[in-house]
Amino acid sequence: MRRFYIGLIDFLLLVISFFAIHMVKYGSVYIESRHESFAVSLVLTWMILAAVFKKFFQADQGSLSEGFQVIVLSALMMAGLISLFIVMGGHIEISRALMYGTVFLYATLELVVFWCSRAFVKPPMAEASSLTLDDETSVRFGRSALLITANFFLVLFSIVVATYLKRGELKISEANLDILFMFIGGWLATSLLLRKFSKSNFNSIYNVWAISVKSTLAMLIFLGLILFGLRYYYLSRGQIFGSLLIFAVLEWMSFYLYYRYRSYSQKNEREQATAAITLRNTAGHNHLRVQEKEEVFCGDPVDSKIRHALDFFEPELYDFIRENVDISKISTSRSVLMFSDTIFNLAVLPENRCELIVNLHKINDMRYLNRYLLLVHEKLKVQGYLIGRAHTLATHHSFFLNQFSTQPYLARVMYVFDFIWNRILPKLPFFQKIYFALTKGRDRLLSRAEILGRLYFCGFLPFAEKEISDRFYFVARKVKTPSKDPSPTYGPLVTLKRFGINDKPIEVFKFRTMHPYSEYLQEYVYKHGNLEKGGKFKHDFRITSWGAFMRKFWIDELPMLYNWIRGDLQLVGVRPLSKQYLELYGSELRELRRKVKPGLLPPFYADMPKTLEEIMDSERRYIEAYLKHPFRTQIIYFFKCVYNIVWKRARSG
Repeated sequence: MRRFYIGLIDFLLLVISFFAIHMVKYGSVYIESRHESFAVSLVLTWMILAAVFKKFFQADQGSLSEGFQVIVLSALMMAGLISLFIVMGGHIEISRALMYGTVFLYATLELVVFWCSRAFVKPPMAEASSLTLDDETSVRFGRSALLITANFFLVLFSIVVATYLKRGELKISEANLDILFMFIGGWLATSLLLRKFSKSNFNSIYNVWAISVKSTLAMLIFLGLILFGLRYYYLSRGQIFGSLLIFAVLEWMSFYLYYRYRSYSQKNEREQATAAITLRNTAGHNHLRVQEKEEVFCGDPVDSKIRHALDFFEPELYDFIRENVDISKISTSRSVLMFSDTIFNLAVLPENRCELIVNLHKINDMRYLNRYLLLVHEKLKVQGYLIGRAHTLATHHSFFLNQFSTQPYLARVMYVFDFIWNRILPKLPFFQKIYFALTKGRDRLLSRAEILGRLYFCGFLPFAEKEISDRFYFVARKVKTPSKDPSPTYGPLVTLKRFGINDKPIEVFKFRTMHPYSEYLQEYVYKHGNLEKGGKFKHDFRITSWGAFMRKFWIDELPMLYNWIRGDLQLVGVRPLSKQYLELYGSELRELRRKVKPGLLPPFYADMPKTLEEIMDSERRYIEAYLKHPFRTQIIYFFKCVYNIVWKRARSG
């Protein structure tokens, strides 16, 4: 009986809203014959939505937030369904102000009355309902709220973009309002009928793909029935189906990113649980420092403890550590084995005391990676070891494709979106803030060169690395103080420190062709690889694929024209070198180089040397000639360089 009165009050609110808007619009409460169909549609829609959303049950027993959600959703649904009924019935002469004004005034009155009822009258079943509420449903809705909100804004964004592309302007008109509310109504209907935001749809990538396709087809049928089946061509087909196409693409991308986020989160939770159990089982009776899910222990002996822990976690890692670190001679009381992506467990350790720190959590989840490495540097003794775990571009690519080995083509398409989200966006200045705000930096992709470069930058010497089970493991030793460079290069335009005339420090501008932090790896690359002809490092893993293309056609050196205009460089001259590369030269040649200004076109392109010794001889001959006859030398070398570049295809790569 109680719900009957609630329904009666709700119906009266609907009637009051209709007559109030009718009075404002026409100055009378008398219903004209042309508005009778609208009144019937209004009542019919009210009955359908009241049954679908169980509005009277929510008003009687639901919480305040649940009631508000139902009222807002039913109002949007009502606007869409009434638009559909009006178009299908051909009653397009009905005032949009009357129709939409009635719906939203009704929703506003519902919200006010419902809030007042909750503020002054306690529901008799509120306590019981809180005990019998389906927790799983509540959690599922709560966790999906962000996805639902984002999906709704994608609907609005798609309609706005399609309208602008079709009309060339954004203008509120009756046709545009019809499209907006019918589109929203179709979105709500398909979302409810297909249970589009249920967590079960995001357990696999195939479910994600299937639900997105199904909802798109359902909306296509919904809108196509109106336009083609009933021949209401006054609505723009390009505008409607353009909106649907844009929305379908954006929805699939958002669903995919949400799926990746959930899968990464679940995998990290499983890894943390496994590592926590492993560390707990191997701790024995030794002291164990516990902070929530992250655990750190120190005990004896370190060799056996690490072996036992890694038997559960990654058996091959123990052999890798034993090959590169003599852990039998490292004091266990000065060793730390942890699974943590925060700095709190490190902060409590004494400075300059630890001999070995092993962190089994991948460093891709470190929001402030340099800060973490610098803190490890503080805690380690000189020559102390850091052993870490990461996901590089190479290991992530193989890991990603192995997950979907049965669908390789689909996996490649999905990997593109994953690469853009986790690799490119964190590097772009504007999108970087959005990315880190949403993800807190978790799961971003790091290249092998960037990982090793950051280690060098923070005072470590990486000397061993290995891929195990699609993960990258490294061993680094604390050997020096961290770099004093306040702003290491990270973006697409890099500033390189070079030496000019009289060893004057200059900044040379170039487009990035290497992974971030690669400039700190010249010593590492020189030790682990030989120079090939042209003085370049052989098999230089620091160079990106697009960087190799840019170097081949000199695209990367275009910003150096600014250095030429500014006077840092001349047109022809020796190559501006870094400190590490310059140390490969003899003292006599270094002294000669101090006397001349570097240039855009080095003598390399005039003589085409093949080895480092030949490059040094070429520069020596150029400098000696330049010091005797500057103008003539510049002219001769300029035309030689142009000839070799244009006709002999000499390239920068």
